[in-house]
Amino acid sequence: MMTKFKAFLALLLALTCLLPVVACSGDNGGSSSDDATQVMGESKDDPSAEASTDSSVVADPSSKVEDKYTDTDANGNAQRDPNYEPLNYDTMKGIWISQFDIPTVFSARNEKAYQQSVKRVVKAISEAGFNTIILQLRPNGDSFYPSDVYPASEFVVGAYGNDFTFDPLKTFVKIAHEYNISFHAWINPMRLMSTAKIKMIDEEYRIAKWYKENSPYISVVDNICYLVPGYEETRQLVCDGITELASRYNVDAIHIDDYFYPTMAGNFDSAHFNTVAENYLTLKEYRLEMVDGLVRKMYQAVKAVDEDLIFGISPAGSITNNLNSLYANVRKWCSTPGFCDYIAPQVYWGFEHPQNAQKFDLCCKEWEKLCTTDAVKLVIGVGIYRAKPPINAGEFQEYIDNKDVTKRQLEFLTTMDKNDGFIFYSYINMFTTTGKQQSYFKDEAANLLPVLKEFGEE
Repeated sequence: MMTKFKAFLALLLALTCLLPVVACSGDNGGSSSDDATQVMGESKDDPSAEASTDSSVVADPSSKVEDKYTDTDANGNAQRDPNYEPLNYDTMKGIWISQFDIPTVFSARNEKAYQQSVKRVVKAISEAGFNTIILQLRPNGDSFYPSDVYPASEFVVGAYGNDFTFDPLKTFVKIAHEYNISFHAWINPMRLMSTAKIKMIDEEYRIAKWYKENSPYISVVDNICYLVPGYEETRQLVCDGITELASRYNVDAIHIDDYFYPTMAGNFDSAHFNTVAENYLTLKEYRLEMVDGLVRKMYQAVKAVDEDLIFGISPAGSITNNLNSLYANVRKWCSTPGFCDYIAPQVYWGFEHPQNAQKFDLCCKEWEKLCTTDAVKLVIGVGIYRAKPPINAGEFQEYIDNKDVTKRQLEFLTTMDKNDGFIFYSYINMFTTTGKQQSYFKDEAANLLPVLKEFGEE
């Protein structure tokens, strides 16, 4: 009886909002902001509105919310709704979906079958208590959506040179929002495809043209192509891709991970370095500044589309390796506004790692020390894949001996003075492509899920 009464009230409220009443439509007749939308900043419609601190809000899969925003232009092409308000939570409870996690979902040639598969994936994520999906969309200088900047990815269309039969990203974003899930678009800015595969790319794309011209814009390491970040042309390519992605889709964030410099070898970027070497004391100083320049330009590209759209970086877990090997200046990014809105270090180790610098709790505390500005949130990347045999061997024996490591990691995060959430790596280590629980993760999940669902509650 109570359920029917609640349903009646909900229907009555919906009918009331159709009337020109200020209480529902706002002073200007426009729609009010979604109560579930937690932008990392102020509401677009009401600068004085405070973002909710209830980070545990996850839609009931049996009563999904309606996506009130448009995502298509007059010609049927993807286009971001100019009134879209990014959905981001004060406390992120995220999960990465890599290019390897759901291949059978993306390989579907039938749009209806694809939609059903995505719904199963998103429903499983929502029911577990997550509020954010970070989906890989550009793993190798390619694209999981129709793009004028990058070629269609082989992970989606089967092989380079093939084209899309429908837009998979528009569907994924829409379904995520129906479940009140924030959608972060994950890209790799510098890494491209192999030398064998880049030869298959049409020269209408800049990466193919540069490679065939033997341009210094591209460098090759172990038969994999990478963009050299010092050139304005390569930075512009990356930012053109970001602008296209953020302008066409109602995504809530742009997200990059730890693929910066792939080598310490001097010949990687020597053509550019030699033209500016007199300005730097060391190659390291030069490379740190080149990556800084790329990251800052990406941040600015995101904000140029929408100030409320956020930009996140997920660097490697080792602070030392970031600074000395990958030339990722995480110390600056964590302490200086203008590079990112959140940092998500990949602390993919347990509590009992033999190296102190890689013990989960000690490493998290070191990252906490770096984050000295309120402009940058700290979100910890958690490697749940360590619980999968045979990965959980040797230095990860604790994942064999204990089935509550992930639970205790989340509990530890709640004790930190600065912590704004977590991201699990990755989906396939917790769920199957059909949304079922992975059998080897069953005991770990049973222990951690109650903590996950309550994480971030006041």
